[in-house]
Amino acid sequence: MEKESAGLVIVGLGPGDPKWLTREAWDWLQICPTLMACEPPNHPALEGRVLLPLAGQGESPRVQAEQICALVDQLGGLTLASAGNPLEDSAVCRRVAQQAGLKGISVRVIGGLSLLSAAAAAVQLGAEEITGRVESSQVLQYYHPPLNPCQGWFLTRLQDGEMALRLAERLQAVYPADHRLVVVHHAGWADQHVRECTLQKLGEEDHWDAFTTLYLPPVAQDGSFEAFQDLIAHLRAPNGCPWDREQTHLSLRSSLLEEAYETLDAIDSQAPAALREELGDLLLQIVLHAQIAFESGNFTMTEVLQDIQRKLVYRHPHVFGVSEVEGSETVLRNWEKLKEAERAANGKQKNNGLLDGVPKAIPALSQAQKYQERAARVGFDWDDIEGVTEKLAEELQEFKSAASPDERRKELGDVLFSIVNLARWMDIEAESALRETNAKFKRRFAHVEKRAKETGRKLTDMSLQEMDAFWDESKRLEE
Repeated sequence: MEKESAGLVIVGLGPGDPKWLTREAWDWLQICPTLMACEPPNHPALEGRVLLPLAGQGESPRVQAEQICALVDQLGGLTLASAGNPLEDSAVCRRVAQQAGLKGISVRVIGGLSLLSAAAAAVQLGAEEITGRVESSQVLQYYHPPLNPCQGWFLTRLQDGEMALRLAERLQAVYPADHRLVVVHHAGWADQHVRECTLQKLGEEDHWDAFTTLYLPPVAQDGSFEAFQDLIAHLRAPNGCPWDREQTHLSLRSSLLEEAYETLDAIDSQAPAALREELGDLLLQIVLHAQIAFESGNFTMTEVLQDIQRKLVYRHPHVFGVSEVEGSETVLRNWEKLKEAERAANGKQKNNGLLDGVPKAIPALSQAQKYQERAARVGFDWDDIEGVTEKLAEELQEFKSAASPDERRKELGDVLFSIVNLARWMDIEAESALRETNAKFKRRFAHVEKRAKETGRKLTDMSLQEMDAFWDESKRLEE
């Protein structure tokens, strides 16, 4: 075989055991003078060989690729070795190959058996059953892993127990804690070790290094957002449900409002099971609207998600940019400035005021609090809470002095608006506070009805003092 020519050679070392090396890779490794190993550098096939330090170690794949390409120019040639099949198993190798091509560096790739193929064989899966793979470190870059749980996933390079614990915690945002999985250590080696466990027990495994792979079997087919979208599309299809096919944005208005209120009820009841159910019902409405819009050629669910994600990133420069904030008040002020810039960019600045974005259909208490919050963000607010309480006292006096039913109605509105302002200053959500009081009143009055029935009385035959006695009894029972 000829000596190494100028350029870059990327060689795959297979899953670990030297017996998995291809003949071409073996021959090339015998003659290449300059050899660098991608992580992990301790691949058994490289034992006893002199290696150059990995350029850009610890940096991003892009930075590593730039430094490796610079080294190729400097040395006149370089062999980069990587576990598995380099362009399949190594993000760095893929990036290096791309960068080298752009820089005019000749690239030769010597493939190898992939880490995924060896791991799939270890858990006895065929090629058609392998649906996804990703490096464990990449999963940990996300707060909510972007894994479709209805597909099977291989997570490679699970290097140590600490990484396993962090991965188990992160994956429980997608999978149940008792989801069964398979840990494959040294797939294809003489000391191959395969162990089943649950997600919550993942950290108890004691075989870890860069050649450890985790297999996540799929959950039931009804466990992903994609599967739910497909279900809704099926309901709207010609062979679907007649009622679902008839629905429009307008016909679903009342259902959307009803589900939103039922979700609020579940939140107020502090019942996780009820909230879980109601969030599903609310999500149904959202996906139905998105499906109807898609069928009408207006927009897709992907565009809905893109819009809201881009909006959140744009409006959180202190998280995703370079801005700094001192607290939540600064965040809200910046939020309004960014929204104003958005309105200007969209040509809505002249037509839309600061309060125009508050929905007209929301309950009046919530609407009042939203108006006040938005006005306060630009400085239209009292200097202290004393001004708020004085204004409330003033509005109460004006209500008492009102001479006609029409005046009393208007003044009572001012009193309610001032009460909402007081709630805002006390960091109390007025709508929720009133809902809680309504629920409390209903609960206690139900006790009065129950006690009256137990004593053989009708409420209409009882005096206020008798009903008050049962009312006080219900209060004592709640203490």
